[in-house]
Amino acid sequence: MPDDIVLLRQNDPRWGSKPLGNGALTIGRAGCLLTCMTMAANFLRSTALTPDVVNEMCATGGAFSGSFLIVEKAAEILSLHAPDSMRLRSKIGDLEIPIKIRAVLATRGIAIVHVDHDSALPRGGDHQGDHFVLTLRRVTVPTGPAHFECADPAPKAIVWLDAGTCTGTAQWGAVRKTYRAVGVIPIFKRSS
Repeated sequence: MPDDIVLLRQNDPRWGSKPLGNGALTIGRAGCLLTCMTMAANFLRSTALTPDVVNEMCATGGAFSGSFLIVEKAAEILSLHAPDSMRLRSKIGDLEIPIKIRAVLATRGIAIVHVDHDSALPRGGDHQGDHFVLTLRRVTVPTGPAHFECADPAPKAIVWLDAGTCTGTAQWGAVRKTYRAVGVIPIFKRSS
């Protein structure tokens, strides 16, 4: 899949301090889902949107409840399709998650994955999800297990999820954290 995805950082100085939607939080603090939606739109629709522009579009279009982004409405505004019926929520450790990600990628979609910090550790995490990453493709490595390559909007970097367990690690601020997928939001280009 995408070698040409443009990575975006939610806390980019150009938009990180702007209010997220209609709430008190900022894009830099809580705009990971918005930034993933922006990257998904750019890839699937061949656009060059930025999170601040998408934030304004979604706020004007009624896709926010405070700082909470309403994915289905945001997708509609961005000429995408995010079928609620295909979403997986709070499925910690469920084998459905990697199967769903593979199915979305196989059908020319892109998967936003809800991850929970530290839930991969014994007695860790609340399994509710703390962050979102954008799954780009499944990569098989000859010397190890398959992984999902993901764009992480917090550090603006590529991170990896084990394709079997959907666990990984990434740098958030100064701390390296373990995370596990707890949900999947399939995103597709809306047909005209």
